[in-house]
Amino acid sequence: MWRRIARFILSYRIALSVILLGITIYMGFMAPHVQLSYEYASLLPKKDTVYQENQDFIKKFGAGSDVIVIGVQDSNFFNIDHFNRWDEMAAELKKIDGVEGMLSVANAYDIYKDRKAHKFKFDSIFPSRAQSQEQLDTLVEKLHTLPFYKGQLYNEKTHTYMMAITVSKA
Repeated sequence: MWRRIARFILSYRIALSVILLGITIYMGFMAPHVQLSYEYASLLPKKDTVYQENQDFIKKFGAGSDVIVIGVQDSNFFNIDHFNRWDEMAAELKKIDGVEGMLSVANAYDIYKDRKAHKFKFDSIFPSRAQSQEQLDTLVEKLHTLPFYKGQLYNEKTHTYMMAITVSKA
């Protein structure tokens, strides 16, 4: 059997070399079009009810994006200079192409119910730039009254604050 294979390869070496060269050239031309996929492989069959419910959820709400988290531990975080620099950094990062959204202490929202319109309304806790330390201290007290952000955006005990940056998959 090995002799037949060796005889075939030696008999048709030029034709096989041309075919191998053609395949190599084709692969070389296709190399720039190779893309990586960061999606998870599906472990469930497509007919499974859980898989179908998940696909319906993704159609309705969209798939999760990639998130980059930046954290800082600073006992002087709410010093007006530190806080304004954090806010400026967030604004600069938001300008980068591919950044879809951002959540940080500096751009946290207070959510309240508008009973007349029967809707929820969102108000930014902090203005675009704090003007004085007293103003910032008042706004920080308001932030600390909102239980949703405790342990999510900040930790009072360790003086740790974070920024979550959502970037596009592309």
